[in-house]
Amino acid sequence: MKNRFESLLKIAEVKENNAAKEYVEARDAWEFNQARLNELRAFRDEYRDPAASVSVSPRQFESARVFLSRLSTAIDNQEEEVSRLMAQVELGQQSWQATRVKRKSIELLSEKRLADALGEARKKEQSDLDEAGQRSRPGF
Repeated sequence: MKNRFESLLKIAEVKENNAAKEYVEARDAWEFNQARLNELRAFRDEYRDPAASVSVSPRQFESARVFLSRLSTAIDNQEEEVSRLMAQVELGQQSWQATRVKRKSIELLSEKRLADALGEARKKEQSDLDEAGQRSRPGF
């Protein structure tokens, strides 16, 4: 019985570790992409300010407008990626927490079974001692 629980516990630990690793990787990817999004936004804001205050030719103005349009598209795409990655982070966290709960449940059950087995062994030992004690006292 103990080996069965040990095997189940090892499997549960592997699953929990894998889920934790996937969660951390998803969170790292989200953080990286969130930082990239922040950089794009800052760049857009930085680029907008000087372009608005400087006198430019129509060609420079059109070039700046096209650039800002591309930058806005890149920001929109990055926002979608960050949202998609956040969903993965949330799923990864839920998966990790579920595998953690399973592992802890198996640990508790294993500990309970071990405690029950030890209790039964103690009862048997006490019963054997009581029986041996009664045999050694004649006349009772």
